[in-house]
Amino acid sequence: KKIVALSHGHEVWWSKVFPFNLAMKEIARSVDVLTFLGDYTGSVIGKHFKERAKLVKIAPGIDINHFKPERDLSKINEVRSELKIGSEPLILSVGRLVHRKGQDKLITAMPKILAKRPDAKLLFIGQGPRKAKLDSLIAKYGIKDSVIFLGSIAYADLPKYLNAADLFVMPSRSRLMGLEVEGLGIVYLEASACALPVIAGSSGGAPDALLDGRTGYVVDGLDIDQIANRVLSLIDNPKQAEEMGKAGRSWVESNWSWDIWSAAFNELLEISGK
Repeated sequence: KKIVALSHGHEVWWSKVFPFNLAMKEIARSVDVLTFLGDYTGSVIGKHFKERAKLVKIAPGIDINHFKPERDLSKINEVRSELKIGSEPLILSVGRLVHRKGQDKLITAMPKILAKRPDAKLLFIGQGPRKAKLDSLIAKYGIKDSVIFLGSIAYADLPKYLNAADLFVMPSRSRLMGLEVEGLGIVYLEASACALPVIAGSSGGAPDALLDGRTGYVVDGLDIDQIANRVLSLIDNPKQAEEMGKAGRSWVESNWSWDIWSAAFNELLEISGK
């Protein structure tokens, strides 16, 4: 029987660190097929494979019926009312509060954003060990009234917050000399499925989760000016933001739905079973 192995992203650092890289070489030798998430992870993991045919892209799918644009303005206004905001520009970032997600750099960019758009609000969803550090940055810059922490929420509720926002930003960055990176960044795709323009950091496979210049922008996660300028460009050009959001929704429907990837995985298993 043939062996099909699935990778999830952490194999990137396995591939770079002894003795885990030896394990990757053994996996490459032993399996008939290894799946990868996107171009970045495939390029790193693929260095251990002499036969490129053994590598097959199988990505996590997006539930496009769960993550979809909300057309009912009353529902959007209800969420904004819950957050105690009105029509102000709302920047959303969803993810565990850890170093590589770049929440600290987004907070550091907020004074520059607020200098031109003092009505802008920043909403964080998620928990993590960096919360105290982020709180200290907010206090340092005196922007407490412009930042909201919602903590963890139910997965079922995420679409309503995505739909209440104007743009999604997670300026992820690599850490530990490139050992800790984003493998892909499913949340970018979930945001795009809700027709939000997205801004992603250039860490690892995060750029695989958008079309730079079409569904959003890739930024250097350490470049505060670039982060601020891209956010402001979308806030100040709502028509462009809307077009990027629509392009993102269309792209996710055509390339990232569960139907597409489950069919691809089933086909892979059928072929491998023969």
